[in-house]
Amino acid sequence: MAAWSWRTDVLSARARPWSPNRFTIDAATGHDVEYTVRGVRQRALASSTDLRFDVELRGGLIDKVTARGRDLRIAVEGMTGSFGAARVDLRYDVDGTGAGGVRGPSFALSVSELVLPFDELENLGIGGHIARFAAAATLTGPLVRGPFPRAVAAWRDGGGVVHVNTLRIEWGDLRLDGDGTIALDDSFRPIGALTTRVLGVSETINALRDAGTLSPREAAIARITLRVLAGASEGGKMLLPVTAQFGKLYVGPVAVLEIPPLFVPARRPPPRD
Repeated sequence: MAAWSWRTDVLSARARPWSPNRFTIDAATGHDVEYTVRGVRQRALASSTDLRFDVELRGGLIDKVTARGRDLRIAVEGMTGSFGAARVDLRYDVDGTGAGGVRGPSFALSVSELVLPFDELENLGIGGHIARFAAAATLTGPLVRGPFPRAVAAWRDGGGVVHVNTLRIEWGDLRLDGDGTIALDDSFRPIGALTTRVLGVSETINALRDAGTLSPREAAIARITLRVLAGASEGGKMLLPVTAQFGKLYVGPVAVLEIPPLFVPARRPPPRD
């Protein structure tokens, strides 16, 4: 069985005869995707009123891609509700330039009016509607062809780093922007550091308190703790250092959650006598 499959009813492409290395793909129709997660077959149905990809080739390989989509909806089989977004913009450049002049494959993603179909978020008091999510990153390190685990291991062992040039989130009263670097440790767990600048922390804590997620006492402790962890402010924004190491995510010196490995490497059979 294939690792994944994709079906759609209509797909069209167009290019100018004098510029065959540049073409546009229109994919504003229904899409049926099947894939396997931890041995379990999953299915997702996607649709969009406007979805197109502008592709540029160099030497027969993809050099740049710009994708734009409107009114995107993704329904995952077995999940109540669906993911949605009013607009999605994606850019890829195989030889882009990131912050500080870092060169390498670069990605930029911007999503407006993102909807997450998780009732838990509504119950928490923060809602599943994210007004804006944006991220831009540049990769450095060797990119080799081959099975995913082997390619990732080669990238990590060759000093591979993800340079997060931009990270922005507007979620309710919360406004966050940040930047930093991420790599992988020997167990394929993220390791790195981000500097985040945050507004609306107090308002977000109030929303969690009003929803009953936090008690008044817990909300007061959260405010005090975050002020201690921040340690500084910049233009009214709270500066919060976020780090990942030893399989844990830290805000300041406090571990807030476990980070699983990207994948578990297959064990090699013991040598025969």
